[in-house]
Amino acid sequence: MPKGKFSPYLGARINATFFFDGDSGTRFSDIDYTHEISYSFQAGLDIKLNERWSVNMDVKKVFVSTDISVNGGVATVPDTDLDPLIIGVGFGCRF
Repeated sequence: MPKGKFSPYLGARINATFFFDGDSGTRFSDIDYTHEISYSFQAGLDIKLNERWSVNMDVKKVFVSTDISVNGGVATVPDTDLDPLIIGVGFGCRF
């Protein structure tokens, strides 16, 4: 309903997750994660405030599974699920 005041939507998408090295702050000197292609689902609502401004609210569920390797493979944790739930609010302006 793009011309209505309220415009709900559902979505599904392919997600690419890339992990970057970080300092773990622990005795582990090297922690690596595999980059993954996964999927996610989304539900949201666009609310038209006036002809120019709108607000958006949405919820996304991302399904990511990665393999973790510590200290060059001394310890591994395969198939670790990192399935975040993301709640967002945004504002839009047409120009």
